[in-house]
Amino acid sequence: MTTPVPRASENAPSPATAGPSATSARRWIVAIFAAGSVLQVWMILRSWVYFDQVLLLRLGLRWALDHELVAWGKVITGGGAAPGCALQLAIGLPLSLWMDLRSPLLLVFVSHLVAGIVLVRLLWRTVAVEVALWFAVLYWLSPWRLFHGGFLWEPHLLLLPGALTLWTSFCLRAESPAAASRRVLASLLLASIVTVAPQLHASGALLGLHFVLLWLFRRVRPHLGGLMAGGLLGALPMLPAVRAFFAGELPPWAPEGLSLGRLLGVHHVLKSALLWVRLSSAETWRRLLETVFLRDYGGAVDAAPPAPSAWLWAGPLMALAIASAALALIANLRTLRSTAKEEGALRWLLDAARLALLALLVATAVTPVSPQIRYLLVLLHFACLPVAVWLARTLPSAARLARWGILALVLVRLPVALALALGHPMYRQPDDPVQRALLHGEGLERLELVPAPFGSGKERELPVAPR
Repeated sequence: MTTPVPRASENAPSPATAGPSATSARRWIVAIFAAGSVLQVWMILRSWVYFDQVLLLRLGLRWALDHELVAWGKVITGGGAAPGCALQLAIGLPLSLWMDLRSPLLLVFVSHLVAGIVLVRLLWRTVAVEVALWFAVLYWLSPWRLFHGGFLWEPHLLLLPGALTLWTSFCLRAESPAAASRRVLASLLLASIVTVAPQLHASGALLGLHFVLLWLFRRVRPHLGGLMAGGLLGALPMLPAVRAFFAGELPPWAPEGLSLGRLLGVHHVLKSALLWVRLSSAETWRRLLETVFLRDYGGAVDAAPPAPSAWLWAGPLMALAIASAALALIANLRTLRSTAKEEGALRWLLDAARLALLALLVATAVTPVSPQIRYLLVLLHFACLPVAVWLARTLPSAARLARWGILALVLVRLPVALALALGHPMYRQPDDPVQRALLHGEGLERLELVPAPFGSGKERELPVAPR
């Protein structure tokens, strides 16, 4: 029999003032964020640029150097293009302030940090201290977040929009007694976010689909005027695309093969469900297999198989990571199967997580693009929530919680993240004069194609957005 999670009522004082356990939990959360921040900054300093990063930096330089807005940002996987200049501005504005390839990465890091603080504070004030603490471990020390937060890629910009969408949706929940003015502002912010997010990356459309499901299932009660105003505000970066459309210069925006007829296929749906479970765990076996500890690239086309001795440390680490995925599966089954017995804010949040999973399954059923873990980063907080609730119920004692939290950090998440930071090719800067110049802030304005440090090394022609 599990212990129920203590719940904070809507009008109760903040759990932050509840007593010694809250004080201890606050210290643990600060330590967790500090450790994750140090590791993330270190990974940023170890990163470098290759094909996709070159494309994105070139896009941002168009604004930073020439103040030229493009009609569309970047060709997306499966065909089509993301319309609007939101992606360009997200990269170009940091470059205009600091002409260094790491300046957009600092924006990514700060956005992740703000997202984590917003989410932990929401759980702390409305659900329980224990849930907030476990969520901080799962979210901020996630090997997936740490790995993807150290180099530039469009999905990495979506964690903050995802967190703000949850926060504003929570403010708009149907049972909330929020004042009309607050509901208008929350609706305006929510609509602007879900309009801008798909302009950063196509996976941002999951936020809009999730909000529609919340509305259809009557879990939110937005203000229509605020929604319309926010939609118009979020559409402002689309103005260059509108001009290009009427000039006949805008490429197709949708991936090739997007069709409702794909609903009969179950491969993408099953894969996305598996990725949902993996997202909240430390199971990163594919990325670990790509590290130099288990592959000898040596400039060859095909990497050599790992030495048998490498499995002496990699084997137990992967076993623990896979075990964490099994625990995540159990937590999802027990927590999301039914929320009828839950109350207040916790029930609403778990319902939101269930609808986020439904939005993911629906989206992957109709898209021709195979689901990848990076496309799910926008839903990382929803994937971590049911696991945090289950852990808080299974290990309710503050002392036992701290002990198991440290054990999970030391034995699973931190070693996995360190292995990726030290051994993955994305975090092993090649001995290349172009890279050395870029890492020292030289030649960024004349950014050229950078060869890969592993694989075939064949150069591909870089597409350039039309002027």
